[in-house]
Amino acid sequence: MKKYLFVVTILLFNLSNFQAQNKNTSTNSLNKTTTNDNNNYIAINQMKMWIGNNGMGSHDSFTDGAGLFWPGGENATIAAIFADGLVWGGKVNGEIRVNGDTYRYGLQAGKILSNGKADNPFLSKYRIYKIRKDWNELPPGPTKDRYQKDYDEWPGNDGAPFYDSNNDGVYTPGIDKPLFIGDEVLWCVMNDMDTSRTLNTYGSMPIGLEIQLAVYGYTHSSLKDVLFKKYKVINKSKNDITDMYFTYWADDDMGYADDDLSAFDSTYNMAYVYNFDNDDEYFYGSPPPAFAHMIVQGPVIPSASSDSARFDNRWRKGFKNLGMTSSGLIVKNNRTYPTDGSMGVYEGTIEFYNQMQGLKNDGSYVIDPNTNLPTMWPLTGDPVTETGWYLIYPSAGGYDQRYHVPTGPFNLAVGDTQEVVVAIIAARGSDNLQSIVELRKTAKTAQYFYNNYILETVNVNYLPPSPEYYYLGQNYPNPFNPTTQINYELPVSGFVTLRVFDVLGKEISTLVNEEKQAGVYQVDFSSSDLSSGIYFYTLTSHNYSKTKKMVLLK
Repeated sequence: MKKYLFVVTILLFNLSNFQAQNKNTSTNSLNKTTTNDNNNYIAINQMKMWIGNNGMGSHDSFTDGAGLFWPGGENATIAAIFADGLVWGGKVNGEIRVNGDTYRYGLQAGKILSNGKADNPFLSKYRIYKIRKDWNELPPGPTKDRYQKDYDEWPGNDGAPFYDSNNDGVYTPGIDKPLFIGDEVLWCVMNDMDTSRTLNTYGSMPIGLEIQLAVYGYTHSSLKDVLFKKYKVINKSKNDITDMYFTYWADDDMGYADDDLSAFDSTYNMAYVYNFDNDDEYFYGSPPPAFAHMIVQGPVIPSASSDSARFDNRWRKGFKNLGMTSSGLIVKNNRTYPTDGSMGVYEGTIEFYNQMQGLKNDGSYVIDPNTNLPTMWPLTGDPVTETGWYLIYPSAGGYDQRYHVPTGPFNLAVGDTQEVVVAIIAARGSDNLQSIVELRKTAKTAQYFYNNYILETVNVNYLPPSPEYYYLGQNYPNPFNPTTQINYELPVSGFVTLRVFDVLGKEISTLVNEEKQAGVYQVDFSSSDLSSGIYFYTLTSHNYSKTKKMVLLK
């Protein structure tokens, strides 16, 4: 997008209005609705982010401009994200339907009742609730009063998380308490039952989904540049949904947006934006930061009995979490890449559903310019090491880029629930590329934290212990005869297998096949009854699997 250069003081002062005016001149103008829509923001750490109970994310409805600012928390002034939100698509009796929140919002406030109808969205209880751990320590005044009101009126019986003191499964004010899944939590419930809104997004009819959203953050220094968004999606319709996808869409405008570049890192299940040079003019200056949207918990699907998936704040055996399943690159008005889906018409449903599958709007593949081969994974190269496909300067992919992070497919039967959790991350290094390095470090910490610490039982004062991630070491010595050692590390407890195979894939030995606590381990492997040759060993735990080669030389 082309933005004009203003005097610095004016540009900083009018940033949100400037971006809104720029966006609204395009065909993707933000569709601003006001009927029963409620907005609130979180600013417990270095990020300040607005959300709405119509699905709006990282957008300021008061200025119609950017809605995520960093750094500074409550006092943050530099915009990083113009808008973002969750989008979903699937098949209802074979008919593709897509809805969600990008430049238009497809949700309304409130839950879906047991009769399948949406409750009255005008009820005051369907606002955005905002609670904070230290609210009772705040000085008397309107700010403390607002926190207390939301604490006292916490909608536990509408789906908001709570501590069930008497274990009766019902939220009883005065006995049960709101559950703090962060130092500050925003919560609301929404549904897709407003036909006019769903048609206005991508031209599809409603499905019958209730969506409970929790947004939370922490003050701890390791997570000061991270916010989490947890979407709980319940199928309250009379129809199963097949071949369903979630994708988290974002239009990042990081300071001066014309020097932004988009990229993807499938290792961390994230899309990110960084500056193409070492100076973000007029805003972040030098060195510029980088920002990411990362799936820390994807939807669950059946898997091997040895697998486990994170769901409902616990590990669930026999399932696995889906990660990022393609790179969702979007470039405005550029036929080489996927472009913005048509809004308000059913054609947009087909276009966006294709994009969720890693395809262009018309269902064709993106072509990797380095290999001239079709791919579902554009821009997954590494700008830091200068390997693979990545953008060198903004015009290489178009000035106005956005991205989304797809995950799927999965099925959502009548009455079933799926969850997807997204982390929004900022980082700044010693230059524009080192900001990517720091972004990955923060992403690793955020994922480790999410996998290992649950709800308010967490003591984040010692975050994070070692090890931080799964690791399978190279056996030593290698080549070996007759004994070698294999080291591995587990960031979380779980069922672990470590097996040895020959070159034909035949299992030679099982070294580990049991539950293990998080930690560092060493295993000896003896080959006295084996002949010289190449062997492989594989470590598997949860969704992690890694294989390495070793050589027996007698």
